[in-house]
Amino acid sequence: WIVSPLALRSDLELLLEPGVLLLAKRGEFQGGGDSLLSANNAENLIIRGYGATLRMWKKGYQNPPYTKAEWRMGVAFYGCQKILVEGLRVESSGGDGIYIGSSAKNRWCEEVVIRNCVCHDNFRQGISVISAVNLLVEDCVFSGTQGTPPAAGIDLEPDTPDERLVHCVFRNCRVEDNHGNGMLVYLKPLTRESEPVSIRFENCVARMGRAGAAPSELAHLDQEGVSGIAVG
Repeated sequence: WIVSPLALRSDLELLLEPGVLLLAKRGEFQGGGDSLLSANNAENLIIRGYGATLRMWKKGYQNPPYTKAEWRMGVAFYGCQKILVEGLRVESSGGDGIYIGSSAKNRWCEEVVIRNCVCHDNFRQGISVISAVNLLVEDCVFSGTQGTPPAAGIDLEPDTPDERLVHCVFRNCRVEDNHGNGMLVYLKPLTRESEPVSIRFENCVARMGRAGAAPSELAHLDQEGVSGIAVG
């Protein structure tokens, strides 16, 4: 399916069958925030796609007629509630593979589960969590992020003091071959008036390079990666 940006509504179950490729249409996505799938203030939304792929044109967005931007996401949720995403492969976006953030109406997403997903070769992050309460990300892979900083596999980074990172759990995830940090937690925008932060990484693996890389590969001075986990 070759598509323009798609907006998702509440009370929706979207099933992508094995082998389906949801492909961004060339020449579209001219807006800096045009994402393949996005939901604003939606609730009760399920996306299942075991064996399916969402793919954009990361390299193409870096040249005219496109303007420079880092918000062309694969899947983006703004101020949403009760979200389940399972089995997707999201690759080569012009921003983050998956973005979880706020809207003007709802200052965080709540009750979100991301499970068995792969985010590979995205421009800014594998997944960005800007504002979330009760988030579970499990059995996922975040790899090959490169294009613009921070270029992390996982980034938890609020933009404003009223956003929240509360009860955010990453479990059984693998983070590898990213240009920046494997896992980045950057809390500078918060203040003492912000809601207390609670983030847990459980049984996760971060590695530089690809899985199964030889010792000689890891010895190269140009090896990508900054740290396994960084807190700022």
